[in-house]
This record gives sequence, C-alpha cells and structure tokens, in this order.
Amino acid sequence: MKKTVLFLICLITSTIGFSQEDVASNYKRLKTEKFHERHSDPSALSRLLFNMRKSNYKTIANCTPCILKYYDENNKLIHKAVQYTDCWVGAFEEYYPNGKVKLSGQYLENTTGNWENIYERGYCNVPDGIWTYFNEKGDKTYCEYWEKGEFIKQLPEQDLAEIWKFELLLNEEKFEKKQIPIHEIKNLVVTPRFKNENRSNINLTLKVWVYSEGYPSNSLLFTLDSFKNIDVPKMLEDAGIPSDVPTIFILQILNNQKIIDRFILDIGK
Repeated sequence: MKKTVLFLICLITSTIGFSQEDVASNYKRLKTEKFHERHSDPSALSRLLFNMRKSNYKTIANCTPCILKYYDENNKLIHKAVQYTDCWVGAFEEYYPNGKVKLSGQYLENTTGNWENIYERGYCNVPDGIWTYFNEKGDKTYCEYWEKGEFIKQLPEQDLAEIWKFELLLNEEKFEKKQIPIHEIKNLVVTPRFKNENRSNINLTLKVWVYSEGYPSNSLLFTLDSFKNIDVPKMLEDAGIPSDVPTIFILQILNNQKIIDRFILDIGK
C-alpha cells in the first residue's frame, strides 16, 4: 500500500521539465543551440557525451549556459538539456522516435552565478530531484528520486536490474584518486550500486588495458572476482612497456558484453 501511494504521488507531482523555451530555473532566459548527432539511439547518453567532445565543439563552447537540442541524422529531436559547455546543469528531456517524451529529469543547478571550475565544485552532471519515465504513448510509468548525485529510490521498482554507478574500493574505502601504485591495482574492488533488488539481467565482466604512447596496448578479460588475480607488471612486460614509462590503466565494465562504465587511472611505479 505504501509503495502504491508513493507512486501515485510520483504520477501527480512530477512534471515535464520543459514547458516552455525559457525554462523556469535559477538562470536568466536561456538561448537555444542545436547539435546534430550522428547516432540515432536516443538512450546512448554516453555516446552523446563522447561525440559532443569530438565535433561541433564551438556550439558547445558557446553554451554558457544554454538549452542545447540534440538532433539525429534524420533531424529528429532526441535530447534537450540545460548545459554549461559539456556539463548538464538543469532540466533535460529524452525523446522517443515518435516525438513523445521518454525521460524528463533534472541535474543540479548552479545557483551561485560563478561558472569557474564547476566540475571540481560539484555542479557538473549531478542528478537531482525527480526523474520521470514515460512509455511511447506518453503515459508515466515510474519515477526515480535523486538528491545531489545520490540515488534515493525507484517507484515502482522495475523488473530488470539497473546499476546507477560503480565505485572502486581499496582496502574497503572509496578510491577516487587519478593515480594508483602498480602493486595496489589487484586490491581494487569494483562495486556496483543498484537501483532496485532485481539481478536477473546482470552478467558483469571487466576488460582492462595497459597503454603507453608508442607501444602496443595489452588487454585482458576478468570477472569481478577473478580481477584480484590481475598481474599488471606481466601485462606491461607482454606489451613491451618499460616500467619507467608513463602508463595508463583503463578498466572497462561490461554487462552482457555491453560497455556501461569505465575508469582511467595513471599507473604509479
């Protein structure tokens, strides 16, 4: 009964983020810019981020902030967001191919008026508030609740497992540094954080690389458990990378062979 009541509240109170072009926010009236995406998959947000760094950067660089509209190769609107350059800093919407809203949500707004170093200050791509999901007919199906980047709950819980983030733990503490000593890599624990209790569609694997410019890269596959047996010095040796050369360690996380997250660390000798 409690979950039913909460879901009804979700359906009643959550609204589409863009009711008009000048969204209600802590910002002044925002201009609108257009970005033409090469890929038509509206759910591939990581791909959107990747491509917006590779092309049309002038448009993104001039978004300070603005409403940025993403269009596919058929000139259909697939995503719209309040951004400051490549950081999401307000309301956003995703769209189905038929034009109906697929997801409406919010990222943390920068209320300070200061846009310097917003990533370091915690104002870049931070989920916040209610995220509402819709079916292709436009009906609301479920809601998610976020608070300054932390996932709170999903109502109702969905039938498929969903991971909202991965954490690296070292000696049972969260590891957030950009460099790791080579002998500590095997002690890293990759920890998924789930949105619900379901686990039916989860099959996680890790693909790791060692890379140094001018040398061939070397990659291996692991399960979450077998990762503790990784031998990075051996991987460097097999790739012909000297121990005193700056090297990058790339950890790619896959679910059912689909990439869902990655970590990139400098290896400290």
